[in-house]
Amino acid sequence: MNKLMKTGIKVGPSDWKEVLEKSKAKYCEVWFRLDWEEKYTSLFDYLNKNKINFGLHFWAMVDNKYFPNLLGLHQDIAEKTFNMIKQTIDIAKKWQAVYVNFHPESYRLNLLDLNNEKIKTLNPDESINKKKGKKEINYSGTTSVSVASIIGSETGVNLTPPLETGISALTTLK
Repeated sequence: MNKLMKTGIKVGPSDWKEVLEKSKAKYCEVWFRLDWEEKYTSLFDYLNKNKINFGLHFWAMVDNKYFPNLLGLHQDIAEKTFNMIKQTIDIAKKWQAVYVNFHPESYRLNLLDLNNEKIKTLNPDESINKKKGKKEINYSGTTSVSVASIIGSETGVNLTPPLETGISALTTLK
C-alpha cells in the first residue's frame, strides 16, 4: 500500500488560533503537555469544529522531574511512562485525535524541566546494557501494543528501529 505523507503544522496551547486561521491547515500536530490538559480544550474544540485532522505529540515529566522513558533500565520510570502514555491516548481518543506520537527515549535516565525547557542526562557516565536495553525495546513494543489494544483493534502501533538514543513510536487511533 502506497501512502503519501500529508503535511500540516504544529501548534502549542498558546499560539494555535492565529497560526491555524492564517495557515488554513487541514492537518495539525499538537504539542501536548499532559499536565496542562485543561489548556487544550478550546484548541481541541476548534480542531473538531473545523474538521482539522490532528494528532498529539506527547510530552510529560515523570515524577515532575524525569524524561518519560520506556527504554532504560529503571522499571519504575517505565511503568509511570506507560501509564502517562495511556492517559494521553485516552485523551486523544476522547477528542478524536488520529494519532499520538511519543518517544520512549534513551538507555540513560534524563532529567526534564519543561517549564524551563531543559533536559540533562542524570548520569552521562553510567554504563549501559544494550542487551538489556534491547529487551526493554521489546518491552516497549509490547507495552505500546498493549496500550493500542486498550483503545480498540483498529489502532496500529508503528515503532521505528531502535537507535543508540532511543526509539520513536506512533500510535494511530483511527
